Formats: sequence, structure tokens, C-alpha cells
Amino acid sequence: MRRILSFLLAIALLFSITIPCYAAEISEEDDTVTGDVYARYVSAVEWDDVPVVDGNAEATTANGYTVSVSGIPDDAVVQRVVPIPSTEAVAWSWFAHCVDSDATILSIFDIYFEDADGKRINADGVSISISSVDEKTIVFSVATSGNTVELNCTTSNGSIAFTANGSHYYVLAKKTETDPTPGNDVTINDPEGGDVEISDESPKAGDTVTITPVPDDGKEVDKVVVKDEDGNEIPVTDNGDGTYSYVQPDGDVTIEVTFKDKPSSDEPESPATGDNSYIVVWFAIFIFSGLAFIWIAILLRKKKETNSPK
Repeated sequence: MRRILSFLLAIALLFSITIPCYAAEISEEDDTVTGDVYARYVSAVEWDDVPVVDGNAEATTANGYTVSVSGIPDDAVVQRVVPIPSTEAVAWSWFAHCVDSDATILSIFDIYFEDADGKRINADGVSISISSVDEKTIVFSVATSGNTVELNCTTSNGSIAFTANGSHYYVLAKKTETDPTPGNDVTINDPEGGDVEISDESPKAGDTVTITPVPDDGKEVDKVVVKDEDGNEIPVTDNGDGTYSYVQPDGDVTIEVTFKDKPSSDEPESPATGDNSYIVVWFAIFIFSGLAFIWIAILLRKKKETNSPK
């Protein structure tokens, strides 16, 4: 009889280290959450029973989070924060079906209290703060029925704060970043005599796009033309450093770059014009020449008067 009792006690102790979880069933046909089933998760998990003092309690979990709670009911004497390990694939799969499909789960907690008789008290209306998170973290509450709510929360100094709504589970997650405004397409012609590079292959309306023509040896840029979807030319700015730029319109564009041959180096150079060097010397020579012309003219006139008959 004693052996039977010892065996039964051992069985009871074995099952006591598992944590019960009421969860909704996942339909294999359409991945919807239906019904209520009883499931056990976590064969062994570590947590500390933290005493509640003046309505406050703080616990550090095995996975490195610090959970602080304030406004705890007066009849609660112990706070319990149970992290659900990611190794429990079935449990995490169920939570993944419950939360937003665009969110990635970071951690899952069962947060509750116990009264003096060991009776569970769900966290409802209390303020919860969890440390070691970044500003993009969000919080979901998940009930045993699978009902899920994204809670209003604030992040500051590496902690996230929210108000519990009485659910069993609280899920830390991060939204998948998506770009709601995709960029426009840029088509570049295939020019002869060089290549073309641009700073942005998918610019949004209002972005400044830089065009860098790369001519082959012996070539130089002839024209850079940008046209919108309707074939209208878009103003292009010559930046003076070998690059050009334009402002992206709301729509796709086409860039057309042409190259031409550089002038041959053996062609005669055009003579310089407008040379104003030694202008004082040239001006003095001009004055001297004028005076000499006048003096010669006077001499010729006097000689003529002398030779004339009286």
C-alpha cells in the first residue's frame, strides 16, 4: 500500500512541475483560431515568487527582463511572472497565430498574483513596466480563448509601460518594418560612348536624384535629358563637377544621356584676342607717331610756302 501511495505521489509531483494553459485550437485548414482546448506547456521553467509590498513588486526573469508592477490589489501577497520559453514550439506557434501577422514575437509572459490561499489573481488595471526593450517594441495581451488586443504602451529609457487588461498572457513583439510608399522606376537609355550611374534607382516623389555620366576615353558628355511618363522634359541641373541632378516627379522617368567625341588635340588653337598687355607702351607709341606726323606736316607746309613765287 505504501508503495502504491509513493508511486501516486511521484506521479502527482511530476505533473505539478508543468504549467497549465487554456488555449484556443488552431485549424490546420485555414489557420484560424477556434474552440477551447486544454494544453500543457513548459515541462520545467524557473521563476521567483516575489512578495507584494505596498501594492508594488518587481521580478527579474530567467531570460533577462525586469518586470515591475504597481497598483497591485490589496489581497495579493505574491507576484508571479512566468516566461514561456521559445523552445516550446507548439505554444509559440499558437501565440504567433493570435498576434498581428506583421509582428515578430520577442518574449511571452504569464503575469499574475496569488492571494494568501494561493488563489490566482489576474493582472487587471495594474501598471506594468518591462525593461530591456527598444523603442519599436509593442505589447499584445492574449486571453486563454485566443482573444488578442494590442495595448497602448509607451517606451522610454529602454523600458516599455502599459496597463494590464486582465488577460493571462502578455506578448512583447516588434512590428515588421514596411515601406508604405514604394519608389518610382528610373529607366536609363543605353548610350554609346560611356555609362550612366544614378544615386537612387527607386526614388520617391520630391527626392533629388544625382546622375553621373561616365564617358569612355576620347568622349565627353553631350546632353543629359530626363523625361516623365508623358514624355515631358524635367529640368536638369549641371552641378559643375561632372554630375547632373533633377527632382523626382510623382511617377516613373527616363534618363537619356548622349556622348560626343572630344576635340582633337592637334587642331590649331584659335589665336588669342583682346590682348591688353603693354597698353601704356602702345598708347605712348600712338601719341609719338601722331606728333611726328603733325611735325612732318608742318615742315612740309613751311617748305612749300618758301618755294612758292611771291
